[in-house]
Amino acid sequence: MELPHPPGDSSKRIDSVAIVARAQALKRASAAGQTPRLLVGKNVALMLAAEGPDADLFRKAAAALGARVATIRATLPKSNAPDEMLRTAQMLERLYDAVECQGVPRQHVEQIRSAAAMPVFDGLASSRHASARLDAGLDDDDPQRNRLFVVQAILVESVL
Repeated sequence: MELPHPPGDSSKRIDSVAIVARAQALKRASAAGQTPRLLVGKNVALMLAAEGPDADLFRKAAAALGARVATIRATLPKSNAPDEMLRTAQMLERLYDAVECQGVPRQHVEQIRSAAAMPVFDGLASSRHASARLDAGLDDDDPQRNRLFVVQAILVESVL
């Protein structure tokens, strides 16, 4: 499985081997009490329709790496007008280094993703996200911890 970089950096794709290797390194560092603060100075947005465990997991993953996480209520225009979505994407791009969308209609996520030169994720912290298959690559009996490290690995590989 490969995860694309944002449109502004299409020269490189993130592959599953790199994600699992990064997640394992983050897991080892965490076990040693030395989680690297690789995202210090980075701002990430969590755009969501409703609070829940996926939002909590994303916040915890990003904050542990030193990122500042802002929560934004998903109040996107109902009209789905391309110019409205372009303005939304441009505003998000000026303020954030990445955006995680949870409960946002897929068409809105795709429009923002295509207009913004930054990573825009669609439910990255969800166990239903395609990257959840990588959780099994970590030897931990706690699926939630595995998910946390995979989310962190994707953030690091995408934002740095």
